[in-house]
Amino acid sequence: MKLNLLKSSALFCGLFLLGACAQEAPQADNKTVLEDGPRVAVPIELEVSVDAFDAPKSLDQEARAYTGVKTPITVKDGSKKELNDDLSDSSVAQKVLTRSRAKFIEKNPTLDAVVKIDVKPAGSATQTYIGQAKMEYSPTKDKYTFGGDIEIPETVINQAKASGSTTTITLYAGGEYDEASGTFKLSSVMEEVSLRDLGTTPIELPILYKSAPVAFKVVNGALKPNNSSSVGTLKPLGSLLLVTFRNNMQQTVSFDGINVVSNSFFGPNNSNKKAVYNISTGAFSNVVSYESSHTKSSTGGAGYTYFYKDFSSGHSSLPGGGISIASGARSDKALVFWGFHTGGSTAVSGQNMMKFGDGTATEANTCAPSTSILHVYGQNVEVAGRTPDRPNYHIAPIGGANLTPQSGKAYTLNCEFYEQPRQMLGYFAKGYIYKENNSTWKDYNFDGNGSNDPNVYLKKSPSAGNGFKNYGKDDRKTTADNILLVNSMQAAEARGGVTTTKGQMYLPNESWLNLLGLNRPLEFQAPDNYNLRYKQLVGFTPSMRGQVVPAQLPYKDDPSASTPFLSKGFVYADYHAASQTLPAGGRAVVYRQLYMEPRNSSGYQPRSKYQTIMRTLTTGQCIYVESEASGYNIYPGTLTMESLYVGKYFVGNVMTTPLYVDRGAAQPFLYAESGDVFWHNAEVSRDRVDRATLNVPTFDYNQISESEILKDAGKASFETKTKAAPLMNHWCDAADYVWYSKIIGKDAGTVNSVISTSSSIIEGDGNQINNRIYGFANTRGGVWVLTQRYNIVHYGNRQQRNAEPGILRGRMRTYTYQVLRPYSTKYQGNEGFRNNND
Repeated sequence: MKLNLLKSSALFCGLFLLGACAQEAPQADNKTVLEDGPRVAVPIELEVSVDAFDAPKSLDQEARAYTGVKTPITVKDGSKKELNDDLSDSSVAQKVLTRSRAKFIEKNPTLDAVVKIDVKPAGSATQTYIGQAKMEYSPTKDKYTFGGDIEIPETVINQAKASGSTTTITLYAGGEYDEASGTFKLSSVMEEVSLRDLGTTPIELPILYKSAPVAFKVVNGALKPNNSSSVGTLKPLGSLLLVTFRNNMQQTVSFDGINVVSNSFFGPNNSNKKAVYNISTGAFSNVVSYESSHTKSSTGGAGYTYFYKDFSSGHSSLPGGGISIASGARSDKALVFWGFHTGGSTAVSGQNMMKFGDGTATEANTCAPSTSILHVYGQNVEVAGRTPDRPNYHIAPIGGANLTPQSGKAYTLNCEFYEQPRQMLGYFAKGYIYKENNSTWKDYNFDGNGSNDPNVYLKKSPSAGNGFKNYGKDDRKTTADNILLVNSMQAAEARGGVTTTKGQMYLPNESWLNLLGLNRPLEFQAPDNYNLRYKQLVGFTPSMRGQVVPAQLPYKDDPSASTPFLSKGFVYADYHAASQTLPAGGRAVVYRQLYMEPRNSSGYQPRSKYQTIMRTLTTGQCIYVESEASGYNIYPGTLTMESLYVGKYFVGNVMTTPLYVDRGAAQPFLYAESGDVFWHNAEVSRDRVDRATLNVPTFDYNQISESEILKDAGKASFETKTKAAPLMNHWCDAADYVWYSKIIGKDAGTVNSVISTSSSIIEGDGNQINNRIYGFANTRGGVWVLTQRYNIVHYGNRQQRNAEPGILRGRMRTYTYQVLRPYSTKYQGNEGFRNNND
């Protein structure tokens, strides 16, 4: 039979913060047939206390858990404040869920309860017996009590009386009980509420309660607590989630509801599917969940669910609230959910941060694949009557938390609509700049017709890619590429800004090149010894390699072209499939997560409103590099980069965390590795920023003499010089210790002197990194370093002794001519695969 044990628990919208106050005992007139044998009516004394709550715990976007309050109000302003992005307290009180003990008792003068009796005879396995009882509230005792008989198998009493046996009784109340299976069926709880009304009028929610086991003994044939003062305390199973909304945009925001994605908060669903709680195992089942069809965690947390709730009126409108968090307009509408944790994900801690397979620590903390995640997305968001591109709320969550819900607690997630800063990749010029006739700065833009195929851009340099013919060894006499080559004096001009038709352009420094992956070149395939910067990552299936890097990155709050950029320390992470290779003509991809805030001293990650994810594609090119021991080698060809804004409420890592929800789809959410299905989805790509980076041939290593070192590469005297292999090298305003910084903007004599000194650095020297180039050394992420690669000759004539340093000097003179991809304080647009005027 089925018995609706507790249709409504007057939980006051958060009714359960810590304990739940319902208690019940098995009903004597409902016999449960668990085994053959005679049954006896056994007197049993049960009492269940009613909890009061106090001292809520504040976690805000990291998940706020509250242990209760003493008032009979279901929602109130808590003693804790909402958190600012840096996790400091704001001036706004946190809305918290609570419950009224008195209201609960008033609503439930009697309780139908299930009694589970566990008997463990000495040396034998535990035997479980389940019955039912009705409990009544006793004002005198201020408890729910049961003092009658319970009909159970006679063998239970015999086992419980045996010497050395231990007996405990656990009570359950609430939900829809299925006697035949010993389970509770639990309907989804997804409620729209008014915070104003909820403060005075409780709502009724069907919540399941369980008491802690109480030790019993048999006394004169009756079951009595071991301790006369021992009583059970019914506490709710599962957790409540209150979702609130505020607007910190300049204009009015309206939205119809929300989508929620989580690998830790199950229960709510839009499929009318009831979750099941098994009394014997203590586990929830029959949940709606999905496994990633792409890279996922092998250490838990790979199972996700999503659910949504629309507003009954069709929309909620929030007036513009300005940029101040304290003054942001808040919606009276809020949503309440009840769910539970299945145990498949873990809370963020210092012990489960992302780790490398060799046991070494990552350079900065990021979430482990198994970390609990909850994201809230706005549904049908409109700003001033139109769908916004920035933020693109299809992929930028309005609320997010590392939430591992604990049973019997309520959480508040404060969602926010806010102004999006421009993505930093969009401030890079769409092409290159050069100084025509050493007098006028020009833009060199190229059109890929919107394609993100790296092959399309192999022939976008002025020479149409002729430097790649015959693997880059022959047919390199063309001078067409010369116009793009900027000498060190011209590059220095861009330090202070040069004017082109696209606005003021500036020479990037290492902070800017971190965005492009040229400062620490991206690894597209694992090196032979596996000991370079990228390492095997623990907890990914299939296996992944990656790096986690604390680095200086540029940022900008005010989009005005007149405001400068600032720079500070963020964290970024790169990932690629461990099995990925990059043969000639092959394709490879690296995923990047940029602008994460480093964790604070308490282990929490402050929110970063600059956070983006990127996909970088390249094609392998077989190129002959002269005077290299390897001769032919595979190098990354052009790079195409696609950047998406995920914002300050995105938590997790891009490889295991869903990035987009499509209601009703066979695969309800998409990941970074979903490929073009995700990256080029029409809804997803509205604010996607694209850029392509070319491999432009420069001069061969022995082509530039000391007297030519600062001449304009476009002059006729350079037309006879042959080209070196087309590699990806770019001008950069280098750090002080790098030889680039010692030559940029200097006269020819100084440049040649620095080159002469730097050419004496040999492989293995501590100063070797000083001679680095900003570009790719190979497909394995190696840094291009100019050092003597052969044994130094200490014998023979002067020419023999100077042979190797002479090669290096020639190579270094070559690298005083590079292409220049500048950035601008004026936003350059987000259609970088096209030559447009945005």
